Amino acid sequence: MSASAYYHRHHGIRSARAAEDERLTERIREVHLANYEAYGYRRTWKALVRAGETAPRCQVQRLMRSHGIQGAKRRGKPWRTTIADPDAHRRPDLVQRNFAADAPDRLWVGDLTYLRCWEGVVYLAFVIDVAPMSAQRRLCRPGRYADRWIESLRRLGC
Repeated sequence: MSASAYYHRHHGIRSARAAEDERLTERIREVHLANYEAYGYRRTWKALVRAGETAPRCQVQRLMRSHGIQGAKRRGKPWRTTIADPDAHRRPDLVQRNFAADAPDRLWVGDLTYLRCWEGVVYLAFVIDVAPMSAQRRLCRPGRYADRWIESLRRLGC
């Protein structure tokens, strides 16, 4: 460490880069909040350029990453909710892909899926009577644990 760097550090004098980073971080937070926290680093950088800032895109990216500021949609790999076990026993197809029923309450089918939204993940269970013109039952729960789903499906009368 050089002597000048030691004395700058000892007397609490901040570097020009640290001061500029602090100022720019505040501007990034303002732009990010003004755009409903939806912008990633590219759009935030473009909004800063429109506002008259001359910061490089890599600096905006570095500051957003180091301060935990991120957009609503993250790029990259999609979410993986399950990992299939190749050695597991598959459930048999009890209806042989024949989704027709003569009367209501003869054949019910169900599915469990998820939907990504602003607050996180919402898991949806659908239990449907395949008879035409029958009432359908739907369930929306905040978790993906089986005991909650089974209890809720029993309440629906399935």
